[in-house]
Amino acid sequence: SHIQEKMQQEGELQQKQEDSKENQKLTLKPLPSTLKYAFFDEEETLPVIISSTLSSEEEESLLIVLKEHKTALG
Repeated sequence: SHIQEKMQQEGELQQKQEDSKENQKLTLKPLPSTLKYAFFDEEETLPVIISSTLSSEEEESLLIVLKEHKTALG
């Protein structure tokens, strides 16, 4: 029936989205000791490169500002 077909399509779409998330695991390149990766999200799919000399408070502040301007960053 049409409803079963629609449910199957939605299930397939959801599976594709989950597979896509798994494929988004990034291969991060080694950085010089003066730099490190920080992430916008808990899944660690949106990395930014920041100074490794920042304190945790500075890093947190920087990430807040970057998140506020995320659309400008792309």
